[in-house]
Amino acid sequence: MSVRWLAESLDRGVVAARVGRDGDRLVADWTGRARLSVKSDGSDVEFVPNAGADAREVDKLRHGAVKLLLAHLRGSIPLHASAVAIDGRSVVLVGASHLGKSTLAAALCEYAGASLLGDDAVVIERRADRFHVVALDELHWLDGASATALGRDVHGAEKVPLEPRRVDVKSAPADVVLHLEFSDDAGEARFVPVVGLDAIAGLLAQLTRFVVDDPVVAKRDLGTLAELIDRTRVARLVRPRRLDLLRETALAIVAFANGEPS
Repeated sequence: MSVRWLAESLDRGVVAARVGRDGDRLVADWTGRARLSVKSDGSDVEFVPNAGADAREVDKLRHGAVKLLLAHLRGSIPLHASAVAIDGRSVVLVGASHLGKSTLAAALCEYAGASLLGDDAVVIERRADRFHVVALDELHWLDGASATALGRDVHGAEKVPLEPRRVDVKSAPADVVLHLEFSDDAGEARFVPVVGLDAIAGLLAQLTRFVVDDPVVAKRDLGTLAELIDRTRVARLVRPRRLDLLRETALAIVAFANGEPS
């Protein structure tokens, strides 16, 4: 295989994943874990785990990142994000790695009765005149500190899978998108509206794209994101980096989603 690599994703300066082309095939590689190859039309999908790769990590890729890449070929919106369903609508948590997406999603399930839709991977599909978030995950992936803060008996720095309190919603209309941000100056969670190009840029930064070298596809992606933010509420969630405030933050998110004044 002679792959022309076109884009890569870094985790703390190390290449964690990359995408490219090999003739008429699209290829994705997750360093040391697995490789995905598929024809450009979305057919003939091959997913091959690396020898010795952690089975749980491979399964997480299969149900998360792989589904994101294939969703991009279908024209859906695949995001590196977390999402939950609350009272028949979805809240999507967007941000770079290590901003607490998975932890906040778990807190919403723990303290607000939410149902998990996505831990680290979110697909948003257009259905008629609305966008819907489709459930991909059935597990939280939390490190020991976050799990302990949520009352789970887990220790260690590595993320481990944990069952959610609820995982019974298969899809929910897209209602709220929150861009996550930590601030040492924040005493509690606050919500700052985000509109226009800033809202699109925040989503574009977390868009999981399989086709990165086709201007027609790039134009499609931008148009779909613009339509999404036109039909949802988008805000920046600024909060302190404190695990002891997870319950308060989760309840603040629910209040914001319900349109209650802050």
